Amino acid sequence: MASNFEASISKGSDLIYDYSCEICEENEINKQADMYCEKCSKCYCSSCVQHHNQLFKKHTVFGREDLTKWPVTKATYDPIELCREHKGRKMEVFCEDHNELLCTVCHLQNHKPCHHVILIADKVKGLRQKGDFQQLSANLDLLQEQFVEKKTDFVGYMQSSEKTFKQILEEINASRKNINNYFDQMEKNTTQELHLMKTSVQRNVKTCNEFIGNTKSVQEEWVKVKDKSDTSSLLMYNQGLKHCFKARAALIEMPTNVDVTFTYMPEPIIERSLSALSMLQNIHRDIQESQTENETNPEETQVSAPSSQPVTESQLSVITQPSQVLESELCLTGKTDMARNSAYENIQISDFGTRLQDKSIPSQITRQNYENMEGKLSKPNQDITVKSNQQYIVKMTDDSFPCSITSICEVASGKLVIADMANKKIKLLDRTYRVVSQLGVNGSPRSICGVDSNLVAVALGNHKCLFIKLTNSSLVQDRTLRLEHQCMSIALQQGYLYITSQSNLYQYTVEGRRLSKMYEDTSGTSTSIYCTVSPDGDRIYVANKIKNTLVTLSSDGTVISTLTDPALDWRPISVPPGLHVTEMGQVLVCGGLSHTVLMVDRDGRHRLAEVVTEKDDVRKPTAVFFSSLTDTLIVGMAESHKILVFKTT
Repeated sequence: MASNFEASISKGSDLIYDYSCEICEENEINKQADMYCEKCSKCYCSSCVQHHNQLFKKHTVFGREDLTKWPVTKATYDPIELCREHKGRKMEVFCEDHNELLCTVCHLQNHKPCHHVILIADKVKGLRQKGDFQQLSANLDLLQEQFVEKKTDFVGYMQSSEKTFKQILEEINASRKNINNYFDQMEKNTTQELHLMKTSVQRNVKTCNEFIGNTKSVQEEWVKVKDKSDTSSLLMYNQGLKHCFKARAALIEMPTNVDVTFTYMPEPIIERSLSALSMLQNIHRDIQESQTENETNPEETQVSAPSSQPVTESQLSVITQPSQVLESELCLTGKTDMARNSAYENIQISDFGTRLQDKSIPSQITRQNYENMEGKLSKPNQDITVKSNQQYIVKMTDDSFPCSITSICEVASGKLVIADMANKKIKLLDRTYRVVSQLGVNGSPRSICGVDSNLVAVALGNHKCLFIKLTNSSLVQDRTLRLEHQCMSIALQQGYLYITSQSNLYQYTVEGRRLSKMYEDTSGTSTSIYCTVSPDGDRIYVANKIKNTLVTLSSDGTVISTLTDPALDWRPISVPPGLHVTEMGQVLVCGGLSHTVLMVDRDGRHRLAEVVTEKDDVRKPTAVFFSSLTDTLIVGMAESHKILVFKTT
């Protein structure tokens, strides 16, 4: 259905010309200009130029073969008002369907099917009448004030933090002094023990020397008197027997085996404790964040100001506690072997770890509070424009198959955790995208989500969900959640886990208690579904791998829309479809055999854009993730040793 604006463009033609006859335009006729008169500074069609030539025989006209002598544009518009795509054209209309300003050429070429195209002047008039311009100015002023207040708060916090951390360093040095005292005491105890041993050995050496001398004297006397009188021989014989009894008694008291080897063996429990420590103290961050009182809707045009209280020094505090485990172990190590063995008898290795504790809430929920405060400033339909990509190898030497990266997530440190389904591994990448750790799993990892700053959950495709902890740039298996159904994909939002089976979507607590079944595919055919959740928790996106459809649900599981698009081509690939929602609410879907990553609208009704395609070196994309820390788009692919990292504009 043509718009009113389109109908009023021209009575003669709906074509748009680079130069129109100005005489015909005065008569409301749209006709292409063929000649330009430099003296008249006007463009004429072939008919009108004949009348011009009769009236102005001395004027020189230039045809289209001399376009270089024609004016670039006759309008003197502000450059900001000109169309970027069609040079010299002023933007005159506004497409409400796509939220874009257009020139008349853009309108007829690209937005003719759109139903809501109006003149810019009419749009501005409406905004003025509704007071939206004044509201925008008020919102900008309020935001400016709030950011100034935030800056003041953070500067004050930074200053107080410097004082606090100076005190912490003093406490660390005190802990270091205590630890050194423990080692000094252990060294003193060891020295005393060695001294006692040395004294005992020296005493035995002295005894041996005495008996060597006495035995030699008895032997010499016995030689002198044994052939003399019987009385002398008997006396000497008795003295010799007494000496032999005394010497044998001394030998019995001495150690029978003096071939002793001394070896230093470090206490293994202390070494494990030290290797597990990232710091000598536990730093507890108590952060109190206020949330907006009212829910916000990103689709509303009016920008509401976020209602948040500034984070003050009293709300954000740092508390340090010495590592009591290490101190107690060092105290125990100074005791004797018997005491140490009895003290360690009932101690398990898990007792000696220390971790960074955040007493507030998981990072995802903290980020949700931030999203709630931002509210209508989110732009779920804003395009993601990428630059040229960089390729990074994620294959390890012991990988048996080409990698198939099925999921990507980011932890608080900026490192990436990826699932390699083909090799049944979880891999940790540092911020240069180098694999620094890997962990083999008992299953085919299909999906990963972050649980807190150092913990991720993995859907293994069987009846297990595996939790993996990040410790000192290493991946360590934490615990396993066993389910009554298959665990095909997993997502975390607002402290709840969303887990899919072959045909159902369930909501769980992080501890593993099932709360509800939120969605079920009731078609009766074989299905395989995967899910992700928007940052505000209002939308759940479910991809059906068998049907090649994307279903959008509300937060209570109500179906909002079902999208079928030729680019959603997953069935022939043995790996799951990749889904991701950015922090701004942009919905990204991997197209599988279409070799594209699509962006769809918030309600999942239609495709908005192809973010990356095969011309960007994308082949069989199966995982996608947008990092707000680095402004990069990361794409994982099936049967490929590499990931693609795109910088965005």
